[in-house]
Amino acid sequence: MKLLHVFAVILLALSASARASYISFQTSTDHIVVGDAFYVDVILEKPFDGVFDGDELLAFGFNLGFDAGVLQLIDSTVGAPWDDDSALFPGIDVAGSVFPGVAGDSGAGILLARLSFSAVAAGLSQLSLFGDSASNPDLGLLYLSGSDVIDGRKDVRIHSVPQPASMWMLALGGLGLLVRRKVAGVR
Repeated sequence: MKLLHVFAVILLALSASARASYISFQTSTDHIVVGDAFYVDVILEKPFDGVFDGDELLAFGFNLGFDAGVLQLIDSTVGAPWDDDSALFPGIDVAGSVFPGVAGDSGAGILLARLSFSAVAAGLSQLSLFGDSASNPDLGLLYLSGSDVIDGRKDVRIHSVPQPASMWMLALGGLGLLVRRKVAGVR
């Protein structure tokens, strides 16, 4: 019985370390205010480490999650060399494929998509994306030899619009006129 437990622990440790790829996000700006348009690049880092070493990445698909009270999705475009398959799969937000696949000879990250947003209100929104072929065969990362999960999250903070400096200058000018009238004795 103890041997079975040891085997299960070893198998669990090996399967957890097999997946090395992860999603990173790069935003077009670090300071976003209400009314700004900005984009977020979705990058697959280390796509061929672990079990997919030397493999080919053929396709991907994922769904988005974000606070619609803070952000509005304007557009999504897949990166090069992907063909945009998003319209072919109802219920999937972003999908792309390429044949032949992207070869596993590069250690660099792969741009999956660029998501364009508009900031509609101040606040914090968690941008999340997820795709798992276990729930839908068109979701996740599709390699020549198998599939993997796409899972990534990024907090996006939207700041309120600052008061313009011209409004402060106008207020100070009005205050100056009032003080001048009072000193001159004009009522």
